[in-house]
Amino acid sequence: MNSKCLIHLPLVALAALLFAPPSVSAQSILGSAGNYVLLAGTTVTVAGTVDTFSNGNVGAPTLAAITGFPPATIVNGTTVAIGAGTPPEITALIAAQGALNAMTPIANLSGIDLAGLTLAPGVYKFNAGAGLSVNGVLT
Repeated sequence: MNSKCLIHLPLVALAALLFAPPSVSAQSILGSAGNYVLLAGTTVTVAGTVDTFSNGNVGAPTLAAITGFPPATIVNGTTVAIGAGTPPEITALIAAQGALNAMTPIANLSGIDLAGLTLAPGVYKFNAGAGLSVNGVLT
């Protein structure tokens, strides 16, 4: 009798693998672009109030194409010249955009102030711009 139960266990394990929700991390989707908190194909310009960008680099084709630092600051990162043309980071970003567009969004955050929100991991949709209040924190 016990041997009959053991035969079914591999089938149950296989079914659990096949029907479990996929687990995808941002790093796996972003590839080399995952090292950036801001990444641009042309320029990065920070204007207005002082902003702080944490845990990633700020990249553009040249260092001269990155303006507004200071007064803006980068914590646990730096400014990076990614080079002209289509560097690997931009290629990874384009591929990530396609992968993210294929995912079902958790919520549409269009037109709201994101300050003070704590968002769960996932994909969020914006049909229109959203704001982040001065000195607002989005987690």
